[in-house]
Amino acid sequence: MGGTQGVGAGTANNPFWELYDPADDILRAFAMRPAYLDSAEQVYYPFNYVLPSGLLFTFCGRTGWIMDWRTNTWRQDVPRLRGCCNTQFPFTGTSVMLGLYPERGYQVEVMLFGGAREMAIRDLTQISNINANRLVLTFDETTRNYTFQGWAEERMLAARVMPDATLLPNGKVVIMSGARLGLAGDSAGGGDSRANQPVLFAEEYNPDAPPGARFSRMGTTRIARMYHSVAALTTNGTILVAGCDRCYKFEVLPGVSFSPSPTSKAEYRVEIFSPPYFFMDELKPSIASVQSSTMPYAAPYTITYTFPPAAEGAPGPLRLTRVVLVAPSSTTHSFNMHQRLVGLEILADSTEDGVVTVRGPPDIYIAPPGMYMLFLLNGDVYSRAAWVTLVRPPPGEPGWMP
Repeated sequence: MGGTQGVGAGTANNPFWELYDPADDILRAFAMRPAYLDSAEQVYYPFNYVLPSGLLFTFCGRTGWIMDWRTNTWRQDVPRLRGCCNTQFPFTGTSVMLGLYPERGYQVEVMLFGGAREMAIRDLTQISNINANRLVLTFDETTRNYTFQGWAEERMLAARVMPDATLLPNGKVVIMSGARLGLAGDSAGGGDSRANQPVLFAEEYNPDAPPGARFSRMGTTRIARMYHSVAALTTNGTILVAGCDRCYKFEVLPGVSFSPSPTSKAEYRVEIFSPPYFFMDELKPSIASVQSSTMPYAAPYTITYTFPPAAEGAPGPLRLTRVVLVAPSSTTHSFNMHQRLVGLEILADSTEDGVVTVRGPPDIYIAPPGMYMLFLLNGDVYSRAAWVTLVRPPPGEPGWMP
């Protein structure tokens, strides 16, 4: 879904979405809903999520829909995003679906971070969007529809267009990169950046903190990350940060220390951002072995683990509080299209033996088939990951859904 039918402006509203089925190796095309194309105006990089119900959430700019991909039925419109700003290219914001946890009934919450004002098309000095918006989706099994509480607006620590948002294994979100002014893309005359005043510090969003206290400042870089930059979670829980196009000439805030790209317009330097939890080795569990490189759906799965020796004065006993799966990153234009965090039900945990048994994800809609990073958590502190694969089950087997 999304993309263009040709190179250049005027081709943004691709009227088709396509469905690939590996079972028969066929790609099928379906018509987009015209009302979605008209209201979104530019459907380049829609924020799409497979929901635990099996329906698809799609959001673009200020508008979105719940659709049934099996029948190409556009079932419900999503509450429209109000306020100053847009989220779709070139007013680029970003989005994540917060962690899905069994103890919360796999409740769905979608976040939007940043973006830009539509008037920035005419005036690149417009300050970007400082708002984050959160939407709770509640599914009714009887009507097979969702109810919404509406977008709840919060304020980040910095205004950002083109931010990247990365889900940590502990469910917190790191927002980084982007610019305070302007738009994504390059100017028609000369190919220079349309954005200025890069935001050089990261911030963390804690979805479980009280409203008004969910954002906190994190580390700072000297390298601008704006158009065509990316951020991706690694297996040790750090974040790989790379890229920036049109990053050789831009304005910065007075007194800001930065390091311009040494290779003209493109930025080839790569950084590792380490959240504070990465350094808490004395609290960190370690995966010793896993039952198999393949995890079954809806069936027990065993992991052996260790903790470091208890240090004198350590804050209480070391124990596992969660086991989670995190999908690997697939990121472009400020959106990780494959970002997903799924908590696993803990069936038994023997801290003396260092063995925990979890239940594999209930079905393919809660955790679509593919490779995942498996993390163990002690509170907010997480282990290094082990790779596991969820294999698409045959019809009638646990985890299969029509």
